[in-house]
Amino acid sequence: MFSSITKGLLRGSKPVVLVIAVVAAMSVGGTAYATKFITGADIKDGSVTPSDLSKGAKNSLHGDRGFRGFKGSHGDGGSIGATGAKGDTGATGATGATGATGSTGASGTAGTNGTNGTNGTSPVYYFVEATSAGVLVGTRTHLATVSGATGVYTVTLTGAPNTTACVASGTLVGAVGNITTALNNVGVITVNTFDNVSPAPAAAARAFTVTVHC
Repeated sequence: MFSSITKGLLRGSKPVVLVIAVVAAMSVGGTAYATKFITGADIKDGSVTPSDLSKGAKNSLHGDRGFRGFKGSHGDGGSIGATGAKGDTGATGATGATGATGSTGASGTAGTNGTNGTNGTSPVYYFVEATSAGVLVGTRTHLATVSGATGVYTVTLTGAPNTTACVASGTLVGAVGNITTALNNVGVITVNTFDNVSPAPAAAARAFTVTVHC
C-alpha cells in the first residue's frame, strides 16, 4: 500500500525537487507505519519514465513559447559566374519586306562635248560627155579621152586610176536607143550605143554621157 501511495505522489510531483511526507503514524486496518521521507536520492537514476508521470506533470515539462527571433541580415552577393560557352548560330530569319523607293538623286554634271570628227573623203567621181562622133564635150568632161564611132566607143580616164570598186553608168543624149557600159580596173570604159529598131537593135552613133562613182 505504501508503494501505491508513493507512486501516486510521484505522479503529482514536479521532477525538480521531490519531497514526500508520510504521516508519522497511520493506522490502516490495525497496522502501524513508521514515518518515511523520500528524496531524489531514494530514486534510481533513469527509473522514472514519462509513463510514470501524471498528465499535469508532463504538461509542466514544456516551457512557454519564446519570442520570435529578429530577421537576419541579407547575405553578401555571390561572385559573378564564368561566361558560358557560345551557343549555336540561330537559323536565318525570313527576308524582310522591300523598302520604299528612295527619292530621285540630283542630276549629275553635264559631260564635256566630244571633239568634232574629221571630214570624210569625198567619193571619187568622174563625168564624161561625148558627141555621136566620139568627140569630148570639153565644158563638161574632165580627166578622160574618147575614141571610136558608129556606136562603139572607148573612154579612158586620165592616169589609169584603180577603179576596182567603181561603177560606171551611161545615158544617151538627144536620141532614142540603148546604151551599155563596162568598166575595167584601170579606168577604161567600153561604151556601146544602139538604135531603137525592133526586134534586133543595131549599133548606131549616139551622143552620150558616162558617170563613174567610186
